[in-house]
Order: sequence, then C-alpha cells, then structure tokens
Amino acid sequence: MTHTPKSRTGFIAAAMALILSCGWQVRAQDLNKPSKIEIGVQFTTLTLGPAFPSGVHVDFVALPLSQWEPGIGGRLVLNLTRHLALESEGNFFPRQLQNGGHAIQGQFGVKAGQRFKRVGIFGKARPGFVSISKVATEEGTATVGLPPLQFTVANIVPRRRYFFSMDIGGVAEIYLTQRIFARVDVGDTIIRYGKGMFYDLDENTPQSPAQTKHNLQFSAGVVFRF
Repeated sequence: MTHTPKSRTGFIAAAMALILSCGWQVRAQDLNKPSKIEIGVQFTTLTLGPAFPSGVHVDFVALPLSQWEPGIGGRLVLNLTRHLALESEGNFFPRQLQNGGHAIQGQFGVKAGQRFKRVGIFGKARPGFVSISKVATEEGTATVGLPPLQFTVANIVPRRRYFFSMDIGGVAEIYLTQRIFARVDVGDTIIRYGKGMFYDLDENTPQSPAQTKHNLQFSAGVVFRF
C-alpha cells in the first residue's frame, strides 16, 4: 500500500494528538498526587479579642477589644493517605494590639477530603491556642497607702496569656505543578477567653465572665511538596 503525503501528515497529527492527550492525563494525575511532606507559607486574617461585655461599666481593659488583624504564617503537613493528613500551622500577627501586645496562633489537627485532577476539597478540625502578650493579669494583691489609710488592691501585671482555640472549616487546593499548589482556607476559629479580663478599678473587681467567641478566619498561600 502506498501512503500519500497527505495520509502521512494525518497519521502524524493523530499520533501527536494521542501522545499529548496521554501526557496531559499523566500530568493531571501527577498534579493531585500528594507527597509525604508538604510545607507552606500563607497570609491570614483573624478577629482577635473578646467582645465588649454589654451593660458593664469598664475602667480598665485587660485584653484588646475585638479587632481585625492581618498575619503571616506557615504550615507543615504529613499526608497519611490521599484523603487524610495531619497538619500543624503557626501564625504571627505583627500589628500592635490595643493593649500594646502582639498575638500568635498555633493549630494542630487533621484534614480530610477528596482530590480531583486539579483541585482538592477538604474539611479540617484543628485544636490549638491563641496567645496575646502584655495582657493585664491579676497576680495576688498589694497593700498601698500609709497607716491608717491603707487598702488592698489587685496586683495587675502584664503577662503573655494563652487561650484555647478550635479551627473548624474548609480547604481548597489548586494544583499548579507537581511540586507547587495554592491553598485557600476558610473557617470558624473559636477562642475561649478567660474570666475577669475587664476590671472596675473603683470596686477593684473583675467584671466579665469567661467568654467563647466565634471568629471568621481566612488564609491563602502557597504549598511546596517534598
């Protein structure tokens, strides 16, 4: 059988299309294949500080009031399977808070979901902590004045305080190459603030009970596979 130039051109074009198609499928499969360890960097936003207690007269605020804060951070991910991973995340919020301190955050937990060709969708549940420096903290009492005009007051000192937090939400991953992908997190970071964070200096008594506050947290960053 004699092959004309036209038939040869058609055969070559079809073969190249088949090769490219197979290569595209292989690459797409490789893109969503997790490595054992992943390391990422990110930008995040979080509302920090408890809400002002309604109906309470406050002279002294031991914690900054609710305040939106931008932060930067990183994460370490250990993939157990294609659908389940352990991960830890740390964030630092560089802007000075109303009380003059700074905040850090650490979350440690699991991520589980489904990987598609170029996108992964996951849920996450990660307990951890939010820590704020220069929190006015009561440490015993002090006696002030001279006899007979002496009285006892709370001894208030600045301390770094740690508050339990729980991060629950969703994760979207966009696979760019075999080694790099983008990640977006949206979730509810639940923070448990301790009691007595607001003081009435006239009465020298704490004015607020413990408070659990829900906070929307958004993060976006880049992850590298190893």
